[in-house]
Amino acid sequence: MSGKASPLRVAFLGNALEVFFALAQSPLIQVRAWLYEEARERAHSEAQRLGQPAVYGRVQTDTQISSALDEAGRPELGIVANFGLRLSVDTLSVCRFGFLNAHPGLIPQNRGREPVAKSLKNGDIVTGLTVHRMTDRIDSGPIVGCCEHVIRARDHDTVTRELYRLAPPIILDHIEYLVRS
Repeated sequence: MSGKASPLRVAFLGNALEVFFALAQSPLIQVRAWLYEEARERAHSEAQRLGQPAVYGRVQTDTQISSALDEAGRPELGIVANFGLRLSVDTLSVCRFGFLNAHPGLIPQNRGREPVAKSLKNGDIVTGLTVHRMTDRIDSGPIVGCCEHVIRARDHDTVTRELYRLAPPIILDHIEYLVRS
């Protein structure tokens, strides 16, 4: 990114703290909104320490999401990681560059809900993380990038955290591309 370009205004939707904090520290972006489903008091204080985001809060409906995005000044890009609410077509169109989803599974074989649980149940040795553009169909948008991951742990939470740690470099590479374009 050249010294003249402004950081991309981003909305982060999700409970994947690994992704949020890695992205919030990047000079490429300014997190304008952080919306989540679960209360994250420790995360609030850490986000405030980083000076981000301007708008944050717990949401449970698409209407709440749209209102928060408006309040945040309609960010240019939405990033979703571990967020269980489905976004409407109207919400997906709020951000100029749309929304990216960090999906903890390889698409298309692990499309849909609970991809980590499916991999563990199937005894998979390899899984991965896929970042894709969101559309009105679940986990069906164009793939931006993916990364395979060898499953060493057999518990859901550990594997999920390991997968989400793979997301920030893929997302930041795509943001660099958007900023240059």
